[in-house]
Amino acid sequence: MGRASSPSASQGKNIKFKNCGAHQHQTDCKPEASVQFMAAIQGKHVWLTAFRDVIGALLSASPKITMKTDSDAIEDLPLDVKNITFNYNTNRNVIRSITSVSL
Repeated sequence: MGRASSPSASQGKNIKFKNCGAHQHQTDCKPEASVQFMAAIQGKHVWLTAFRDVIGALLSASPKITMKTDSDAIEDLPLDVKNITFNYNTNRNVIRSITSVSL
């Protein structure tokens, strides 16, 4: 997986990303989140990455946990989740969607 660009504060309402040099208005920036999961797929361990929208779908399995919950509680949730059905990009190992989750 490639390195993510990290923004640095610049003058006023713009942000310049150090790695790629792109500029973006601060008001257009949203907080992002990502997690990595190890899954057993066809007898092999595969590391998969999930981003904010997919994490939200996973968290929806528990009414007590949201994106604003303490990260320690969020880390423990996948231990209680069973029967996860998901689609992922096999080239990038990125989870595209979670279609089923149960506790």
